[in-house]
Amino acid sequence: MVEPRLQLREGRTRARFRRHVAIRQIVLVSTGGWWEKENIDTVLRIARELAEDASVPFAGALLRPHASRMKQGGKLTPDGEAVLCAAGRAGRELIREGRMRQETLNAVSCPLIAEEELRRRYNAALPS
Repeated sequence: MVEPRLQLREGRTRARFRRHVAIRQIVLVSTGGWWEKENIDTVLRIARELAEDASVPFAGALLRPHASRMKQGGKLTPDGEAVLCAAGRAGRELIREGRMRQETLNAVSCPLIAEEELRRRYNAALPS
């Protein structure tokens, strides 16, 4: 997908996608199991770096921490539905406006449970 011709830009080795590759920008969509969205930062850094390496814009990230809280009993919760609606809205914004609004990204990442409660539930499920 990437041309083997390397370039030095801003002190880093970079490349470009081949001409037939139609990727114009990169968006990260990622979930995590822990409470903080910062636990997804390593994946976010890699996505940003990939966009830089391939010389395409990084258009942003939809980050959903503690994604397991979107369902209960195998069914999507009202909060889970709201998250999916916000994710859809982010996609429409990206297509129509060329960017995702911060308020929409915040709605995708919003807390669905208190941090201490999530940790308590995870730990309670472990064998003694």
